[in-house]
Formats: sequence, C-alpha cells, structure tokens
Amino acid sequence: CRACGAWNTVRWTAPASNGVVLPQRFRGDLITTAQLAKLDMECMPLPCEWRERLGRIPQRFGMLLFGVPGSLKTTLLLLLAFVLSKISPVLFVAAEEGQSNSVIEKIKRLEIQSTNLFVSSAVNATEMLADLNKLPNCKFLFLDSVQAFNISLIELSQISEQFGLGVAVSCHAVK
Repeated sequence: CRACGAWNTVRWTAPASNGVVLPQRFRGDLITTAQLAKLDMECMPLPCEWRERLGRIPQRFGMLLFGVPGSLKTTLLLLLAFVLSKISPVLFVAAEEGQSNSVIEKIKRLEIQSTNLFVSSAVNATEMLADLNKLPNCKFLFLDSVQAFNISLIELSQISEQFGLGVAVSCHAVK
C-alpha cells in the first residue's frame, strides 16, 4: 500500500494470458487451488487498520459474528458499518435494540455519525425489505441479531443475492 507501506494490501490483476475465467458465481462450483490463486476479486478499499485484521474483503461478503452477550458484537458491527458507509449506503437493522437510547449512546460514544449509515428497527423480513427498497444504492446489510430477527441464514442469503449485498450478522452464543 503506497499510503501506509503495508505489504500485500494493494489490488493486483492476474495476467490476461492465464486462461482462467472468473466464474459468475462460486457457490457450488469446483475450482483448483492453482486456478483460484490466479484469480483476483474486487475488494473494498478498507483503511489499513481494518485490512490488517480482516484481510481483503470482497464487495459481496458474508460475515457471522458469534459471541456471548456483552462481548461487543454490536459495537464491532457498528464500527465496521461506519467504515463501509464511506463506500456505499449501509442498512444496519437493529432488531434487538431498535432505534433506542442504547443505540444512540453507542453511536455518540463511537463517534460514528454518518449520512450514509441508516439504522432500521425492522423486526421481520418484510419490514427489512421495505427499508432496503428505500435505499436503492445500498451495498451492505448488517443484522443485529439473527435470533431477534427470526430469519434463517438461507433466507438472508437469498436477500443478499437479490439485492447484491455484503452481509454481516451477529449471533448469540447461548449454552
């Protein structure tokens, strides 16, 4: 990276003569490690501190944040949502807390006010889809938490495919 001097963070392009064609969709396809190593996927331009921790994240990603209550899952999701809001509009579905004082306090404490980060208090897929339709340029969906929302990961994956979204969800570790 020219900006920070970090190694292996700059987007590279494989030579055109390698004969490898990027598949439209990876799920269900087989590819050798030799072919995969020659591919390049478009990745988000994350700040250095996020690239160091998460690596190169493609525009369309899936992330599951799993932990016990009070382990800062919401805080981490809000921070990442804020970083991504600099790239594209982000819908943060606060299914557990809604647009409550605790969410307001976290936003102020973390200093993550953004005109591109939208907080929804949707509690079901119908309400969330309505919110997504209000944000036609939205590229990222954050759901906190999957238990409070009562949606399967398969349904969430279908919504991701339909809208072309990167998705991050939190999930409680209980028992």
